[in-house]
Amino acid sequence: TPLYSSAASDVYKRQEVCLPDVVSTGLRFRRLSHWQEVRQGQFGLRLPPPGPDVCFTAMDLLLVPGVGFDRHGWRLGWGKAYYDRFLAGCPAPAWGVAWTCQVVDELPHAEHDARLHGLVTADGLTRFAQS
Repeated sequence: TPLYSSAASDVYKRQEVCLPDVVSTGLRFRRLSHWQEVRQGQFGLRLPPPGPDVCFTAMDLLLVPGVGFDRHGWRLGWGKAYYDRFLAGCPAPAWGVAWTCQVVDELPHAEHDARLHGLVTADGLTRFAQS
C-alpha cells in the first residue's frame, strides 16, 4: 500500500535495517537499504542481499520472530536455537514480534533459552522485567 511504502521508505532513511541469514555457524545479519533487495530463500524465508555482516555490537534493537511466546518473555522458536545463541552474546534489547494468537500464559524453557526484553503484538507492547 502507498502508506506502507511511505513509512518503510522513511525508516530506511532514518535507521539501518538488517535481516538475518542462517548459515551453518548461526545467524549473520546484513544491511538492507530497500525492501526490494530481499531475496527468496529456502522454505520461503526472506533473506538479506549478499554483503558484509553487521557486527551485533552495532545493533540498537532486535525484532525476533518465533512460533510462540509467553507472558514472561520466553519464546518458542523452530528448534535449532539460532536466536538463543545469537542473543546470548548480543547486548541489544530483543523484542518478539507476534500475532496475539501466538501468545500463551507459559512456555517451557531451558537454561540456554534467551529471554526477551519485550513483545510487540496488535494488542500493544509488553515490557518484561529483566532479572
